Amino acid sequence: TIMTRSTNWNRTLMSTTSHYLGLFQFGSGPQLESVEQADKSVPPFNLTIDTKGLGLDALPLAFQPIPIQTVPDSEDPILDAYSACPEYDRYSANNPDLADRNNISDILGPNLDKVADIYGLDRSKIGVHNLSNLFDILIADYYANNQSKIPYGTPLFTNVTYAHEVDFSFIFRDWYQIQLTMTPFLKDLIDRIDGKFDGRYPNMKWYTYSAHDTNLLNFLVAFNITYWRCLLERVYAPQSCPGVPIYSSIFLFEVYQDTDTKKKFLKAIFNDKEYSLCGGPTMCPYEDVKDTFNKYYILPDWQDRCFPQPKSDDTSVWPNILITIFAVLAAFLLAAAIYIQYQRQKNSKTRPILYE
Repeated sequence: TIMTRSTNWNRTLMSTTSHYLGLFQFGSGPQLESVEQADKSVPPFNLTIDTKGLGLDALPLAFQPIPIQTVPDSEDPILDAYSACPEYDRYSANNPDLADRNNISDILGPNLDKVADIYGLDRSKIGVHNLSNLFDILIADYYANNQSKIPYGTPLFTNVTYAHEVDFSFIFRDWYQIQLTMTPFLKDLIDRIDGKFDGRYPNMKWYTYSAHDTNLLNFLVAFNITYWRCLLERVYAPQSCPGVPIYSSIFLFEVYQDTDTKKKFLKAIFNDKEYSLCGGPTMCPYEDVKDTFNKYYILPDWQDRCFPQPKSDDTSVWPNILITIFAVLAAFLLAAAIYIQYQRQKNSKTRPILYE
C-alpha cells in the first residue's frame, strides 16, 4: 500500500504527482484482463479517447494513479503547524530578535537597494523579512530558462539567496518553536511506523508527506543537521552546514527490522546523504529515536498550548456556583415535600376506623 499526504498548495500537489510518476513510470499502470473489458478502460466521464487502441492498458499510457490526501492549511497541524497552531505566531511575535535582523539588514542594505531599482519597487517596503517571494521567482525563472533580471550565479543573486536564508533562520531559532511545529508531524510519523509493526498498517510500504522547504528546514534544524546561527553566518563567510533546501529535496525515514531479533531501526537520509538521529551510527535503534522524540520534541499538551481554553475569573464563577447551590436546595426541598405528602397519604389509608 502506498499513501500520500500533501499540503493544500498546487506546487506540493504537483510535486507529489511528479514524484510518483518517477517511481511508477508510464507503462506500469493497471491492466485489463481482456480486450472485452475496453469499456472499463477509462474513467466514467466523457473523454475523446479511442479505447480500442489502449489494448489491455486500463488508462492511456498505462498511467498508475496514486491518491493524494490533503486538507486546508488551517486544519493541517501535521504539515502546516504554523497556520494551524495560533500559539506559534503569538510566541514568535514576542521574540522578534530585532538586533540580528537589523544588523543583517544593514549588511545586505546595498543589495536591497539594487533589487528595488531593478524591479521598480518601494525600497521602504523591501527587507530581509520579505525577500522569500522574490527568491521563489528567481529560482522559477532559472529552472524555466527564463531571462531573469537577476541572473543565477551573480553576486546579487547570491546575496538575495543569503537574505532568503537569513529570513528562514529566524523561523526555528528557538526550541519551543521547533516543538510547536514538530509535535503533530512526529506523532503521526511514530503512529505510522508503530502501526506497520503492530498490525494496524500491515500492508503499508511507502508513505509520502509532500510539503515545503520550511518543513524540511524544520527537520534539519531539529535534528542538528543545520542550525539557525549557521544560516545567519553564511552572509559573512562560507559555511559547511546545509542551507535552505532547494527544490526537489527529499528527507527519507527508512525503517528496518532484524529478522532474527525483531529489533527495529530507523535511518534518516537527506538528499542522498545519511545522518544519525542517535549521535552514532546512521542506523539507529528505533525505540531510542522514538524515546528521544517523545522526551525532547513532542509536547504532550500541544493541543492546550495551541488552543488554550479561556479562564473564568471569580466574578463569573461565583454566580454559577450560587445558581448550582440554589438548584440543589430547590431539588432537595421538592423531594422532601413529595416524601411528606406520600407519608401522609400512606398513613390515612392504614389508619384504623374507630366507631363511636
